[in-house]
Amino acid sequence: MKQYVRTGLGLLLLTLSACVPIEQRTLVLVSSSPMATSPLIATSTPASTPVPPLPSLAVDPQMLQATSTTTPPSPPVATTTPQSTATPFPLSLSAAELAYLDDARDLWLMEVGDSSARRKITTQGNIRSFAWSPDGQTLAYLVNGAVWLYDMQNGQPECLCPGLPDTDLGLRLSWSPQQQYLVLNQGTSMTQKLALIKVATGQIVRELTVLGYVWGPTERNLLIGRRHYLQQQITLESSDTVDLAIVAVDNRSSAPQILLEGSAEVLYHPTAWLATGKIQYSRLDWNEAAQIGEQSWWAASWQHGELGEPERLVIPTSKADVSMRQRIVERLQLRDAAAGTLYWDWSPDHTKLAVEAEAEPGQLYLLAWESNAEPDFLGTGLKPSWRPARED
Repeated sequence: MKQYVRTGLGLLLLTLSACVPIEQRTLVLVSSSPMATSPLIATSTPASTPVPPLPSLAVDPQMLQATSTTTPPSPPVATTTPQSTATPFPLSLSAAELAYLDDARDLWLMEVGDSSARRKITTQGNIRSFAWSPDGQTLAYLVNGAVWLYDMQNGQPECLCPGLPDTDLGLRLSWSPQQQYLVLNQGTSMTQKLALIKVATGQIVRELTVLGYVWGPTERNLLIGRRHYLQQQITLESSDTVDLAIVAVDNRSSAPQILLEGSAEVLYHPTAWLATGKIQYSRLDWNEAAQIGEQSWWAASWQHGELGEPERLVIPTSKADVSMRQRIVERLQLRDAAAGTLYWDWSPDHTKLAVEAEAEPGQLYLLAWESNAEPDFLGTGLKPSWRPARED
């Protein structure tokens, strides 16, 4: 699980509420209606303090509504095939591996435990984003307006999707859990503009603007937060309310199905869609006059196109991410930590942390989390990312 913590309450709450899957927490059912008027048991902040923006899952700028039009935008078409920017060679690294960027934004692989065992994957720099496939066999990266797939078995790069925007505006790549799709995500911490790329064809099958999303178990649908415009805007970051909706992935013409409609007093946000068919979401009850709100978490089944009776979940409040950041700062003896940023990624066995700290180009450290051993300095680099565990 990656964490990106910048000082400030809004992004910290994003880390607490969005980056930790709900199903991994202790859940207790206490109610059967999301409209209950009794005080909420699990809140992100005390009821007497203002609630920051509704937590979200990613990054993107243009605030558009997540609806389909009768004339959907056509995916960009490249007139020429981009040249490979990767070095073709089979990799022999066998131990735990980290991918990272250097200060020229070229992509490297490092064998953890032997920092001299490094391989440079790309040569032209300017990598905007990269992401491991869930099985650890493919490294996707975005460069010069094209998505490339690097095969870890044969060391050969393949251009999957050319003709994409080449911009600095927060572009991020991620994989769907079953590796059927790549998501190109652009925007702010509140609103995400998504392009869904089908890996089998390299085509953009859908473009959406959402306020948070999670994949369905079969990857045929997304559970999304959909902007719902209000005549009189509210003072949260979204300005408008948020509906909970389901949208088909590979069908440009289908409109979102609204499951729960937001209002000026209630906003919804998707958090998980379990293999059992249950969806999980958060609900913010907002008092505009008092500028305070209460947040709660809910679960409901979704079968045959219908949403079942919601059940309220009690999630014990935790300061794990706050104390974790403090512990990292202490272990690395960082200076001016309050003004800095930290980016870290857990190893697949959750025993080690790869940490990027301080100014660019960042300094990379390896921390054995349950040990008091001194941190290992790995060199300079950006955005360390562990290769997922795999069966050899």
